[in-house]
Amino acid sequence: MPFAMQQYWSALQQTPVFEPGLLLLLTLLLARYAALPLQYQPWPLLRLLAERVAAKVNKPSDSPAQQRLAGMLALLVVILPLLTLAWTFRHLSEWPAGFDALLLYLCLDHRYFSSQVATVAGSLQRQQLQLAKDQLQPLLRRDCGQLSATGLAKAGIEVLAQRQLRHFAAVLFWFLVGGAIAALLWRLMVELQQAWSGKISQQRVFGSAVGKVGRLMLWPVCWLQGALVALLFRFAPSVRYFRASQQAGLPAAERWYLSAWSAGLQRNLAGPMMYQGVKIRRDRIGPEQAPALADLLLAQVMEQQILRAQWLLCCSSVALILLYQWPHSL
Repeated sequence: MPFAMQQYWSALQQTPVFEPGLLLLLTLLLARYAALPLQYQPWPLLRLLAERVAAKVNKPSDSPAQQRLAGMLALLVVILPLLTLAWTFRHLSEWPAGFDALLLYLCLDHRYFSSQVATVAGSLQRQQLQLAKDQLQPLLRRDCGQLSATGLAKAGIEVLAQRQLRHFAAVLFWFLVGGAIAALLWRLMVELQQAWSGKISQQRVFGSAVGKVGRLMLWPVCWLQGALVALLFRFAPSVRYFRASQQAGLPAAERWYLSAWSAGLQRNLAGPMMYQGVKIRRDRIGPEQAPALADLLLAQVMEQQILRAQWLLCCSSVALILLYQWPHSL
């Protein structure tokens, strides 16, 4: 190796961001091309634990105040030991940056949902409507049994949009803001929101605490990710659909994010949904035309373009920080 190149490499290795930045990019590549299979992920076990806890302490005979308190305590009982354990292992580890990368890799499980939606799209292409419903149902809390082909296409698009937001963008955001422990906290909140969903009548009060914390943590990610989607595709229609979506029954940040996706596809999203046989009425977001199978296929292309844009942003950010810090390490 020439002396100048050797000197450059030595100086680069001494920059504080070099190792974490390189590990971040390698972890994103692994999560994209070598995702951990579902049977080896810890999240199904966590959901099972959360459901068992709820079955023990969430009693319909309790008053709303008691259910709310039980939900807050259950949240602490599940979250605090796991975060404490992760923090302890990190501080005992001889390679903290590697431990952070491992936690990030476990938290980035969005590829599973993308592959499942691709399977649903394949069933719709073969006109196997019932099979598509069976394949989509595990990804949603809403009832899929009565959905038409149009409804399945819209639900598949929303799975792609929401899972990409929650299982990739938000994980990456909190990792960059607060490190691996913050990313782990967010992923735990995602699973607890699924297990104690406020859309289910029996869990509406019990799950209010985890719902509020989850919405608070998701708030900045929705605005930033929505802005990225709008800038990549159609910004002006995104703003127009957002302004017209006041009655959609969603927080403003989530309406902005769905408006950006709706503008990119030029199809409406959201709208009425069925949960345990009860219809929840919400206004649609976007134009009049409903999605079809072709739009679900287009949504898969959009998701890949968004992921590539995020990858480029991460690479650019790491490169800029390295260029800024490298002269100071000489």
